[in-house]
Amino acid sequence: MPHLANAFMAQVGNESIWNALEAVRLRQTPWHKKQAIFDRLQALGLIEATYQKTSAQSPFPAPRIAVLTENGRQALSQYKRPNRTA
Repeated sequence: MPHLANAFMAQVGNESIWNALEAVRLRQTPWHKKQAIFDRLQALGLIEATYQKTSAQSPFPAPRIAVLTENGRQALSQYKRPNRTA
């Protein structure tokens, strides 16, 4: 699986992948906001979709959010934050 993740990161860009994984780690990120990249990361087993837990009842369905898997946590710790140049 790591070689697939590396190939995907080379194709999309290390910074994009790192930012997406870090966003998922830090907060509840709605799936629809980054669906294309989340679908690819899910196929690689780095994240999964779950329904957001809410304390208040709503007539609307709970939104799906992205959650890191154990493989996703390991991948995030392996890849260093990309250096930003001004």
